[in-house]
Amino acid sequence: MDVARNMKAVGVLLVVLTALIRGALSQRLYYVNVRADFGTTLNTGGVETFSRRQFVNGHGTFKPDLDVVPQKLLDYLTTDLQVSFSRSSRGPFKGTSLPPTTSLSKVRTDGRKNLSIKDDYRLRFVSEQRVVTDDPKTIPEITKNEQTESRAITYAGFFFKYFYNNEFVPPKYYECFNEPMGKAQALKKKGESQTEFIERISRLCTRLCREVRKHVPETRTGGPANEFVRPSFNDFEMFKNRIKIWMDTSARGGCQRFVSEHVYNIGGSYAEANLDLIGTYTSWLNDGGKPDKYLVSEMGHSDDIQLSVNALATRQRGFIIMQNLSGKPARVKFNFPHGMDKLKRWTRRRLRISDEKPTNEEKRQNILVGGNLMWKIAGKRAKAGGTLTLPDTIRLDQYETTVFQVTFDKDSRDLRSVKRSRHFAKSVENSRNLKPDFPAPIEKDQKVHYFFDDLPTSSRGVVAIRIAHSRPLGKVDKPKVWINNVLVPSESFSADVAGGYRKFSDGSYYGVFIVYYDLEDFTKGKRAKVSVSYPDNGGWSVSVVLEVDQCSGSSCCVLGHRKNSRACKPNNDNGNRRPMPTPVPT
Repeated sequence: MDVARNMKAVGVLLVVLTALIRGALSQRLYYVNVRADFGTTLNTGGVETFSRRQFVNGHGTFKPDLDVVPQKLLDYLTTDLQVSFSRSSRGPFKGTSLPPTTSLSKVRTDGRKNLSIKDDYRLRFVSEQRVVTDDPKTIPEITKNEQTESRAITYAGFFFKYFYNNEFVPPKYYECFNEPMGKAQALKKKGESQTEFIERISRLCTRLCREVRKHVPETRTGGPANEFVRPSFNDFEMFKNRIKIWMDTSARGGCQRFVSEHVYNIGGSYAEANLDLIGTYTSWLNDGGKPDKYLVSEMGHSDDIQLSVNALATRQRGFIIMQNLSGKPARVKFNFPHGMDKLKRWTRRRLRISDEKPTNEEKRQNILVGGNLMWKIAGKRAKAGGTLTLPDTIRLDQYETTVFQVTFDKDSRDLRSVKRSRHFAKSVENSRNLKPDFPAPIEKDQKVHYFFDDLPTSSRGVVAIRIAHSRPLGKVDKPKVWINNVLVPSESFSADVAGGYRKFSDGSYYGVFIVYYDLEDFTKGKRAKVSVSYPDNGGWSVSVVLEVDQCSGSSCCVLGHRKNSRACKPNNDNGNRRPMPTPVPT
């Protein structure tokens, strides 16, 4: 896939703290801590200009009490900013009892009530890339007996077929239930084990998938909305006893088309290792074919639905969009746990509503908050040779939308394109030529071999060998690596990803190392092989995944780590950095 530019997707975690009364003003302020991680690359399909049609609120939904939002503000959000909610907890079973009938007229009526859209402006929030999900609390009623389960499945198919039309854009993703594994103790049947519960709900999701696909083939169904993304926890027991069971069961059903997780408070090497873990395992489940799609259905949320935050960045600029849809002002503090680049300038564009009673005309339109639209722009530019940072805190008035635009001091734009493909090991063997467990336990001085077939061949390419492992603290933190039986010098490990460094409460760490290798040399033999070994016992060799980059023409100057690498010409260079393309999720 040719990729010319990239965008950094920003995971945002919004934590609403206690409300306090502000001294002399006697005005209630909500104190909000905004955490942003500028860590993950996202392909923009070659588009340079920033599109604000992105995630706005991880728990986006449409509730009647949001009708207090002034119509002019909605117009600004949907028309000027083109924002859209990406995820809604309004699937076919949300917030209602199991439908007593599956008649088409009842489905249409229930569907419209369920979404509760009351004006044309609100319709513009409905995005094609939207994810809909259901509250797992509905599972006991749905699965009371075979009759109720069959009726619910039939209703779900009708819901997707007849509720969505030209007016209401159908969602691309249906995530059966939101975080059911974390609520297993409350939702299990009497005498049912956790394993049996996960298998049963995954089979239910497969039945829902088949019914929805029959009516709306373009809607993809999957799960499990895994809320505890710590696969290495307790020697991978968390992986083996939860999401692995779901994936095994869904693979046997043959319908689900994505694996979904909620990636709060992880990033960097840990998130990279988890992505490779899911990709490797699902490719094996698919008999060595393509891995299942990996869907991040939550990467930020607000405990108060009226407060939403989103941030993302191109290689030149960053954008932080904050919306306070409540009737109370908020004090916002920025926190970038993984750091943020120095800035040349920042600009804040504010849209607010003056505090006035609604007019009769506004009341007629069911607008319960009056006031005029107020617009203000403020900014700051660095002095010559200097840099800036964002203010530590800002005030966000009631019904205010703020868009921070920041310009980074160092431009990392690159116009050249590189073709990237990902490849997973076809087979794994230990030093006794046996297939080990997955992940493979690490034994002192014993190699684990990863074999690869059907790789692209080119004299203009490089392989990023991604080696994921988990080790207890105090053990040797870096493996020995052999490529086609040739030992790789330790200095060849790249600093792009630092390896396993993030430790958790079980006393272990988990992450990815990267070794770059010339593609032509890597594919010389009949079958490419990567071997890893450690000088001590303990931990797990998780996966080896290859990212193959191929270049052509002038783009080869940006592709480093090749035998015949050459520098880009200054007059053609736009940032002089190696591009990091990633395929667009489909």
